[in-house]
Amino acid sequence: MTYQKARTIATRFITRHAHMKGTGAFLHPVEVAFTIRVACHGLNRNGFVIDEEDMTELVETINGCFEKKIVLCETDEFKDDLCALAGYPVADVILLHGTTLEAFCGHVKLEAERWLFEQEYKARVWLDRVEAACEDQRAAIQVA
Repeated sequence: MTYQKARTIATRFITRHAHMKGTGAFLHPVEVAFTIRVACHGLNRNGFVIDEEDMTELVETINGCFEKKIVLCETDEFKDDLCALAGYPVADVILLHGTTLEAFCGHVKLEAERWLFEQEYKARVWLDRVEAACEDQRAAIQVA
């Protein structure tokens, strides 16, 4: 039998779509709701897939990856100029391989798997799924 636990968080950050023309290429705020689902075959000693406080820590870790940051594509022609902002106390900048929901899901997947490994859950618990939904009804799913 497989047991699952999921949690959804909404996070806000700034991004830009360098490949677009016009206003789409401007820095703009986005709100993305991520749903993180973990699974296991056997519950822990407390009867959970993952303890509630640990699930909260995982969600906070994922939220910290994006919340109030500028998320750019590593091929963005203005990345050096925008990354220079990180040298001032005005913005944190992270670079991903893209600025799509799929790229955001991929980053969440990597961070969640790293967290599970560091917390020594990886032997029993795995990341089953990451979903992302944007306010304009776009959605992406990353199956682990």
